[in-house]
Amino acid sequence: MMGSWPEIAYHVAISWAAVVAMCGASIGYLLGPLAWPVRIWLYLAAATLFYPSVYADVAGIVMLGLFVAWQLLTSRRAVEQA
Repeated sequence: MMGSWPEIAYHVAISWAAVVAMCGASIGYLLGPLAWPVRIWLYLAAATLFYPSVYADVAGIVMLGLFVAWQLLTSRRAVEQA
């Protein structure tokens, strides 16, 4: 690996997030069952994270953050309604 340890850690973290997003979209379950629109959203987030640009990384992380917020919000609503 080439680069300083913060650069390597950054790229490993971004790659890990992209792989997790792609696996969740492929399997259809990540923090709960996923409908097709959410799976497509995760595929787009993964593709954005794989694109080699800092701006794309930020956009992909924001997309994943919105996904996590949505999943937590909808799971809390389901628990409250039960």
